[in-house]
Amino acid sequence: NGSGAGVGNVDLDFINRATGRKIYVPNDLTSAAGSYSVRVPSGAYDVEYRPPPTTDLLTGLRQGLTVVSDVTGLIDTLQAGLQVFGTTVDEGDGPVHNADLDLIDTCTGRRIPTAHDNSDALGGFSVYVPAGTYTIRVAPPRCLPLGAYRLANQRIEGPLGLGTIMLPNAFPVTGRVLDHTGQPVPGVDLDFFDATSRARQATARDNT
Repeated sequence: NGSGAGVGNVDLDFINRATGRKIYVPNDLTSAAGSYSVRVPSGAYDVEYRPPPTTDLLTGLRQGLTVVSDVTGLIDTLQAGLQVFGTTVDEGDGPVHNADLDLIDTCTGRRIPTAHDNSDALGGFSVYVPAGTYTIRVAPPRCLPLGAYRLANQRIEGPLGLGTIMLPNAFPVTGRVLDHTGQPVPGVDLDFFDATSRARQATARDNT
């Protein structure tokens, strides 16, 4: 941590930079002293250091770790963060379990890594983030017919309580995006705007 002490039970996630997918790595928790030793296939990875929920530490990120032989001596410091917390419910005021909270840095446009960012069985969530300005998104689990939540340009300078976030009932919209030759176009970002107010609507999983 910021005091130089080791942090135990930090969960390491290795994300393949070529595919964007997390690979399975056994025995990937740090010891009480903060040390770890894992084996991964050769490749380029982003590594997330996800602290236990009992701390106020930020999720660490090491980008572009190239593994072609043994890698030793890595040191990553997890600083203290600012708490963002709240509760997710549906229109019937029932808790929404496994709603996913994302924070996108307004300056960089990138999602920051946040450990334990899914709501619990009571709909509650709590994450720690650096100070900054973010777009906050809450997405329901895929299995529920609910809409998403979006809060743009939210400045975070201290602990932030978002209160109760209601995820509305919603309907699926499906389709395909093709280019002029009839070939599918991946990665297109869909935005929905209210026809009357022109206000942007919150959507989740809205890329082709």
